[in-house]
Amino acid sequence: MNNDNIENYINCIVSIFPDLINNINPKAAYHNAYSYYLNGHCYSFAKILQTLFPESTLYYNQNHVIVRIDEHFYDIRGCVDEEVLCQKFQYCPHDYENYLELIFSKNDPLEQALASQIIQNISLNHQSKQRKII
Repeated sequence: MNNDNIENYINCIVSIFPDLINNINPKAAYHNAYSYYLNGHCYSFAKILQTLFPESTLYYNQNHVIVRIDEHFYDIRGCVDEEVLCQKFQYCPHDYENYLELIFSKNDPLEQALASQIIQNISLNHQSKQRKII
């Protein structure tokens, strides 16, 4: 997978986030994707990327969950390869993901609604672009 394509997906998530969160809960404390996904919702973002890129794997440390897609690591900020070099992240086997969810997921209705809406919007956007190519 091309790194630019992944960054485009992340940028799309960042751009649609304010409208989505406002539609779901106008009184939500978070109004941008960075503050939301870097303050307690990193696992949710990692699962969104894992849904969009099924070949991806999760990595974690005591404070954060990131996604590895091919040879690069990502969170809401985009490629975080340098951060991985500076901090101790470890691979999360698929059967260990439930443990990460218990630790890192807020698992609130807002988090679930946002994830669902983001995946739906990204998928529709991708399908629309595919049709234009054909």
